[in-house]
Amino acid sequence: MAENNQYWNRLISDGIRSLQEQNNDAAAAVLKKADFDVEHTYHDSWRWGTDYWELVLSLKNKDYMALGDKKDQAERDIMSALVPFQKGSRDLLSTVTIRQAVEQIMDWNDAIPFQKAAEDAELLMREGKYDIAVDRILTALSDYKKHLLAEHDAPSDEDDRVRTILQSAGEIIDTMAHTDGQPVGKREGQFALGLINLVVEYIEDVEKGAKQ
Repeated sequence: MAENNQYWNRLISDGIRSLQEQNNDAAAAVLKKADFDVEHTYHDSWRWGTDYWELVLSLKNKDYMALGDKKDQAERDIMSALVPFQKGSRDLLSTVTIRQAVEQIMDWNDAIPFQKAAEDAELLMREGKYDIAVDRILTALSDYKKHLLAEHDAPSDEDDRVRTILQSAGEIIDTMAHTDGQPVGKREGQFALGLINLVVEYIEDVEKGAKQ
């Protein structure tokens, strides 16, 4: 997160107040309920220099799922509400992203979490919620990579290879899902689901080999 925590906390508070004044309760609720972080996007050296940041809002599963297809609109509304309060600042928002938070540590010994993620994604795609399906897959990829980092202090070559595959798969899906601001459609959802199934098969094969 950026060092100026006071600035970002104040900005969030101002945004909540502004959205409430606009009677936009849905977007205001996202800002109030979500944990937030900011990720540096790029630095513009023109004049005195300006840094641009992505505001990442992490919602609990039930709140994220309740948002449904209103997620994109909520991101736009929150961005619009925050921008006016950034006048004169050298830390500006480039985008607002709402994500599903990890609520608990999963039992990784029972099954690869991608299997549940794939099942959830298939159900969401049948309902036409392709963007949420892809976000579910991205969350599973990120969670499993964190698990590998926590479990293996001295990673083997295979561990490194698996982490690289997870990282690459996540970047491919994330890039595909956010190119040119186009909405995620059936084609993108099926691609993400197919890719995660390939990753599952690969990791299962690696784990079987390690046990032999």
